[in-house]
Order: sequence, then C-alpha cells, then structure tokens
Amino acid sequence: MWLGASLLMIFAATENFRTANSAVASPPGGLAELTKTAGGEPVRQILRYQASEANRRLFGAFGAAQFGAAVVVFLLILFATSAGRFPVLLALAIVILVSIMHWLITPQIATGSRVLDFVPLQEMAAERERLRSIHNIYSAMEIVKLLLVAGLGAFFLFGSQRRSRSELR
Repeated sequence: MWLGASLLMIFAATENFRTANSAVASPPGGLAELTKTAGGEPVRQILRYQASEANRRLFGAFGAAQFGAAVVVFLLILFATSAGRFPVLLALAIVILVSIMHWLITPQIATGSRVLDFVPLQEMAAERERLRSIHNIYSAMEIVKLLLVAGLGAFFLFGSQRRSRSELR
C-alpha cells in the first residue's frame, strides 16, 4: 500500500501541473473567455499556483502519514517480530529518511515554490535552479525510500517462506 501511495503521489503532483497547463492551452468554456480577457499568462500563473498549493498540501499530509507509517512499521518489527537486526535497521533507515524528507526537504520546496509562484519563468534563475536542486534531492530520496520499503517487504514476504521451509525440515 505504501509503494502504491507513493506512486500515486508522484502521479498526482505531475498531473496537477499538466492539467493547469492544458487548461490554458485549450481552455474549456468559461475559462476561454477569461483567458481572452485577462490573457493566457496570468491565467496560467493562477492555475499553476492552485496546482502548487494542492501539491504542497498533499505532500505535507503525505509526509506526516509516511512518518507515522514508518514509526509503526519500525516498532512492529522491533517489538513484534524476531526478524533480527537487518529488518530493524532497514525500518530505522526508512524512519530517518522519511523524517528528513518531511521536516527538512518538503518545507524548503514549499517555501521556494511559493516565492516563485507568480514570478515570470525567465526571472529569478538562481532561485529556480536551487529549487530544482532541492526537487532532485527529494526525488533521489524518494527512490531510495521506495527501494527500502520494497526491500523490507521482500524480506518479510520471501524471507518468511525460506524460514518456513527450513523449519519444516
């Protein structure tokens, strides 16, 4: 479920911006009139601002949920299994990684993107590059997290099968 939720978040974040851009490129009904009156760029900025706000809220809530899930998984592995050190350390690594993502990286992305919400694309290049770098760090951490969660799941799915077979002998 965690892997699926992570993939859904990636999809939602990119789709929010894609929808905003496509609404300006071929505006439906009432938006077409507004785009003619106000101009395409101001409407695009408003729609992208809305997409950014939605993403900021989604990632804030998802980060808190991930942290909670990571702590629960860690505690379950630590106290409710006899799986050994490896899965405990893997779960602890997930808790640390998710904590860094939620409390350090996500707020920097939110703050940086708010500064750039209504700034024309050709302005504030240094800030845009910094935000892009922070996004890249978040993305790399997300990939590591997905691999750790998948590895932990595989350990319990396939490791328990191995243990069951050896116990039968």
